[in-house]
Amino acid sequence: MKDDRDPVTEGLGMDPWGDVAPVPLGKGAVVGNYIIEELRAQGGLASVYRARHVVIGRTVALKVLHRHLGTSSSALRRFQQEAQVLGRLRHPNLVDIFDFGDHEGAPYLVMEWLCGPTLGEELGARGPLTLDEIGKIFLPLGSALAAAHRLGVVHRDIKASNVVLADATPGGMAERKQRIVKLIDFGIAKLLSEELPVPKTTVGTRLGTPASMAPEQILGDRVDARTDIYALGVLLFQAATGKLPFAARSQLELDELHLSAVPPRPSEWAPAATPLDGLVLSCLEKSPEARPSSVEKLMSELEAATAT
Repeated sequence: MKDDRDPVTEGLGMDPWGDVAPVPLGKGAVVGNYIIEELRAQGGLASVYRARHVVIGRTVALKVLHRHLGTSSSALRRFQQEAQVLGRLRHPNLVDIFDFGDHEGAPYLVMEWLCGPTLGEELGARGPLTLDEIGKIFLPLGSALAAAHRLGVVHRDIKASNVVLADATPGGMAERKQRIVKLIDFGIAKLLSEELPVPKTTVGTRLGTPASMAPEQILGDRVDARTDIYALGVLLFQAATGKLPFAARSQLELDELHLSAVPPRPSEWAPAATPLDGLVLSCLEKSPEARPSSVEKLMSELEAATAT
């Protein structure tokens, strides 16, 4: 598991912890049936640790809500919702959840341990991907997201740091290792079956990552599967070019670009990405109605584009 603070959000001066910095649990601390081995990530809602079951020795990812948020009904609701969403979703490309509990007033959830880089780290280390590589990553990613959508779950935070290229054969020979794509972090997922209206939040407190927010997400309008499709378009552009389609010096400026600017074609930055131009631009349409109607339809088009 990796640090879930987003570099774009940090670059816009958004402090994920406000005035209270979380105090991590120390190595050797016992949480339920698990022994903390190492702090691996800290975000605005929780800390993620590598931990080990005290009896069977299985290594897991232990996500613990920050203690100072224990009295926040909204933080507790989001944390519990993530556990409930993961509990109802079963797909080989979605992170598995094993358990949920409470440690001295701090809720925690236990997930499978994923060993491997995030897509963001992979892009940072080696640059743009080939069409073949894009297909091998995005087709299983799309399959996982489609499974979530079928159960009425919108992720709302599709980005490179939430896609893990996990080792399917940890500990094996490097040249024989295989990777499995895993979509993680359903902490701000939206359940479409909810009757509650979508709140209009202010700049700096909205749910999502500014670099990949769809226009309706920025405006606080109702979201659905096409909101995730917009973020997939941003991620496809990034995977093909090594860059984000929109860059700005402030969140306000970035919002305006997502709301009104014409996105560049991927081939403007990476000529080899020409087969993806039409597909990516359709995902980045300002109106949800103009985007692909489903992830399944998008993946069918992507499969054809990456097979050229």
